[in-house]
Amino acid sequence: MSTLALIFAASGHHTECVRLLVNGNTDEDEDGRTALLWAASQAHTGCLELLIQANAALDAMDEDGNTALMLTAY
Repeated sequence: MSTLALIFAASGHHTECVRLLVNGNTDEDEDGRTALLWAASQAHTGCLELLIQANAALDAMDEDGNTALMLTAY
């Protein structure tokens, strides 16, 4: 599974793509962001739901220390 594909799908609000790619993947991009962090930063609730249901790491932080909750609130 391509981590980059999952990150692009999550950041681009492509819920159906996330559904096909997700498997609890916690890999990060070059900025330390997981697909969950990208979906949170773009407020893509459908993708967030899928990633959370797939046991994405809710406590993951990017290189700046931001969590999904912080990115959603921002």
